[in-house]
Amino acid sequence: MIAQKLAESGVSANIRAYSSADPASLDTPLQGSAPFCADITDVPTRSRASMNRTTHTDRGPRATLVLAASSICALLVILLGMHFWMEPAAQIDVLGKERLDRKPAGASAQPTTKPESSSRVPFAASSTDLARTDQAGNHGGSQGTISGRIVDTNGNPIAKVNCSLSVGKPSWGPAATAAVPGLERATEPAANSANTNSASTLSSADGHFSITAGSGYWQLEFEADSYALLRVDHLQAGDYREFELSTAHQLTVQVTESGGKRNGLPIADVQVSLVDSFRDLPGRPLDQQRTDREGKAVLKRAFPGEAYLRFKHPEYQYQLEIIHLPAMTQWHTLEFQLSKGVAVQGVVVAGATGEPVPNASVRIESYGKGQSIQSELPVDGNARFGTEHDFTPGERIQLSAYAEGYARSTTLVVVQPEPGTTAFEAEVRLSPDSKRIIGRAVDSKALALEGALVTLIAAPPVQPGREALLSALTQVSPHHERWSPVAQSDSHGDFVIEGLSKHSTYVLMLTKDGFAPRIEWVDVQSSEPEARLGSLVLNRSGSIFGRAQFEADLQPMVGERVRAQFEIILSETGFESEFDTWRPTVWWRPLEAKVAADGSFRIDNVATGTYELSIGTQQFGSVFVEPGAQVGPLQLTAPFDALGKPEPLDKLQGVVSDTKGAPIEGAFVALFATEPSASDERKPNSVTRSDLRGRFTLHADAAGAFRLEVTSPLGNYQDYSTNIENWDTQSKLAIRMQATEIAPEPAIGLVLDPYGEPVASATIRIEPPENDYCGCLSFETQTDDDGVVIFQQLGDKDYRVFAFDPLGRFQPTSVFPVRPGEYFEVSFQF
Repeated sequence: MIAQKLAESGVSANIRAYSSADPASLDTPLQGSAPFCADITDVPTRSRASMNRTTHTDRGPRATLVLAASSICALLVILLGMHFWMEPAAQIDVLGKERLDRKPAGASAQPTTKPESSSRVPFAASSTDLARTDQAGNHGGSQGTISGRIVDTNGNPIAKVNCSLSVGKPSWGPAATAAVPGLERATEPAANSANTNSASTLSSADGHFSITAGSGYWQLEFEADSYALLRVDHLQAGDYREFELSTAHQLTVQVTESGGKRNGLPIADVQVSLVDSFRDLPGRPLDQQRTDREGKAVLKRAFPGEAYLRFKHPEYQYQLEIIHLPAMTQWHTLEFQLSKGVAVQGVVVAGATGEPVPNASVRIESYGKGQSIQSELPVDGNARFGTEHDFTPGERIQLSAYAEGYARSTTLVVVQPEPGTTAFEAEVRLSPDSKRIIGRAVDSKALALEGALVTLIAAPPVQPGREALLSALTQVSPHHERWSPVAQSDSHGDFVIEGLSKHSTYVLMLTKDGFAPRIEWVDVQSSEPEARLGSLVLNRSGSIFGRAQFEADLQPMVGERVRAQFEIILSETGFESEFDTWRPTVWWRPLEAKVAADGSFRIDNVATGTYELSIGTQQFGSVFVEPGAQVGPLQLTAPFDALGKPEPLDKLQGVVSDTKGAPIEGAFVALFATEPSASDERKPNSVTRSDLRGRFTLHADAAGAFRLEVTSPLGNYQDYSTNIENWDTQSKLAIRMQATEIAPEPAIGLVLDPYGEPVASATIRIEPPENDYCGCLSFETQTDDDGVVIFQQLGDKDYRVFAFDPLGRFQPTSVFPVRPGEYFEVSFQF
C-alpha cells in the first residue's frame, strides 16, 4: 500500500532494515546483502553517536525512509524486514583540491575530525581525513574574490570578456536576501575601483579574471562578442571555476496563429524571450525580441542545448516552450503557433457583507501546460482587478488575496468564459476571521537571528496516516519561487505573520544567509487567535561539492543534475505512531545541482543529516553533512548507460580557410560513410558549419572510413573533398578552399499576387541543396517595389525558393529548382 501510494503521488521510498540480533548489528547489513564498491574511499562516515543525534529514538532496529521525486530518479521500494543493496558501477572518491575547493580569502582548508568507522554508511570502506573548510561564523562565504578562467568549447582562453557581478541565489531554495519589499541586501558588490575591486571586470589575455564579492550568494554574467551570454548562479566568495562560453547561435522564431480565420498567418509584436532554466523564468532573459510583421523574431544569443522560449502578447495565450538546439549548426529556425487567449478579471469582496475591499492585494498563479505564470495584479478603487489574455479555456488558476484586517484567501478556479466572450469573471472573498503566527528565529546556541526571511505556502490539512502525510507532501509546491515572502525577524529574532485563515494548514520556511532553511508545519485550526511556535533553531548550512565524470573517457557530465536525497530515520519500534506525527523540518525533496562545463557541482544550503547521492538512475551511496560543513571535493564516476546516453563519438576538428589563410565562416562541412548502406541514401553521419574563425567539429567513430566534403552554400568557393580513415583525434585538419574564379550570372525572380500584380516587400527565402541534410541553411531578402528579387551570388547548384506575403493575405509558395542565370516567377494563391 505504501509503495502504491508513493508511486501515485510522485514520491518514492527506499526502506532499509537492519538485523536486531544484538546492539552491534545495527551497523551490520543483513546476510545476503552486497556492499557498495570497496574502492570507494575518503568519504565522510557517520559515527554511532552522530547517528543517534538524527534518530527520533534509539530503541530497536531502525528503518530509513528516503523521499524523492520519482519522475526524476528511479528508486527502489523494499518492504520492512528485507534488505536491499546495490553494487553500482559508479565510483566516488575524493578529488585533489585544485579548482573545485572553495575557501575564504586568506584561509586554508582544515581536515575534519575522523569519524568512527561504520558500515552503516555504504561509503565506509575506510575513514580517512576529508579536506573540508569549516567556516565558523561565516558559512555563507566571506569577503573575498570570485575568480576563474574563461575558455571556449575547445579549451582556448578568451580575452576581454565582460564579467559582471550581481545578487544571486543559492543552488536551491529561496535566497534570504531577495525578500520582503523595502529591505536591502546588506552586502552589495564592491564599488568600482582599481584592478579587480569592482562589480565588473574584463578577462585577461589568458582568460583569467577576479572580482570582489562579499558574503552571500552571487551571480556572474559573462558577455563577449560572437559568444552566447552566460550566467552562473549560486557563487560565493572564495570560488575558483573554469567557465566555458559557447559560440553564439542564431535562432529565428516564426510565430503564427492557431485556429480561427487567421489560422497559419503571422502574428506581429509577440515578445519572444530566451531563458536558460525554469527557475530563471521570472528574471531577466538571456535574449528578448519582438516579432516583426511577418511573425519573425531573431535571437542572436542562443546556445546549444536545452532552454526555454517564452511567448507573450496581450491578445494571445501565454506560452512556454522547451527547446533543444543541436550543436552541429549555429543557425536554427523554429515555428510556433499561438491561440487567442482569455483574460481573467474580477473583484475582491468581504465574505460577510459582499462589500468591495479596495485596499486588497491580488496574486494570480497558473502552472498548467508546463507554464509558470506568477503575477501581482493591481486593484483599483472599486476593488477590481484584471489580466491580459494569457489563459486557456479550461485552465486551472489560483487567485490569492490579502487585505489588512482579513484572512488570506486562496481560490482555485477553472477559466470558463461565457460563449462568445474572451474574459472570465472571478470573485475572491476575504474573511474577517483571521489568525496569526508568532515565532522566533535562533541559532544553535539559542541566540536571536535578525533578518531571517519567512516564506509561506498554504497546504492541505494533514490527516493521520502515512498515506495522508505523503499525499500532503506532494501537494506542497517544490518550486520555491511559489512561496510568498511574508515576514523577517527583528533584532530579537521575533516575527509575526498576520491574516491567516483558520481553515488552512501552512508551511513556513525560514532562511538566512549562512544557515540551512528550516521547515515548520503549522496547523492554525484551533480556537486560539494565534499560533505560538516558540524558538525555531536554524543550523549552519553545509554543502556537498565535487566533480562528476563519465567512466569511459573521464569527460565531465556537463548539464547532468546531481541529486541529494535526505534520509529520514525513524525507529521500527513505534514506527507507525512516529510517522503519523512526523513533520519534516528540512526540505524533503531531492536537492539538485547542475554539473558545470568543467565537471564541477555544488549543492548549497544543506541541512545537517545523511544524503544519498545520484545522477539519473545511478546511485552513488550516502554522505553525512555536519552543521556548517563542506563535504568534498567528491568525485562521482558513472557509465554512459546509467544516464541513458550512448557511448561518446570521437571528435574530428579542423579549420576552413582560403588560399591566403583567412578563415571562412559558414562553410558547410559533412562527413559521409565511404560505403553507405542502401537505406542511407547518402545521409551524412555528421554535419556542421564553420564558425567565425573557420573552426568546425564533427562527431563520428575515428576507427571508421569516411569522406569529408566541404562546400560553400552560396558558391563563393569551389567544393572540397577528401577521404579520411582512422584519424588522430588530437590533431586538426587544415582545409584550404579555392575561391570561385568566375562569378555566375544572377538569378532574377518576379513575385506576383493572384491577380498577376507585383508584390513589393515580399520575403524571399532561398535554400541551397545542403539544407536537405540539416534543415539549417537558408538566406533571406525582400522584393523591391516592382516585386523583383535578384540573387547576385549563387553556386552552380539547384536552389529552392520560398516566398511569403508581407501582409499574410496569401499562402506561402515555393519554386524549384532555381539556378544561376535563370529567370523565375512566384505566383501567390489565396
